[in-house]
Amino acid sequence: MVGMSTSRRYRPTGLREALAAQERTVVWSARKAGVSHPLIFLALTGRRTLSENVAERIAAALGLPVDALFTEVVRDDRAA
Repeated sequence: MVGMSTSRRYRPTGLREALAAQERTVVWSARKAGVSHPLIFLALTGRRTLSENVAERIAAALGLPVDALFTEVVRDDRAA
């Protein structure tokens, strides 16, 4: 459909563990992704999701694949 957003959204499922394993912080990951650290905190607590672009930038900074850190959120926009 024209005008509908098709951007993918991601929930962090392995990010906390990866940051701890590499002795990195949420603030570091936010800086690398070019977003605010509260956004990352909100995502880690399940209150927000992250764009595909942000997930990819964090994964690249950690040297890990996106699917090791994030799970794609599947939503049905047809109900909206």
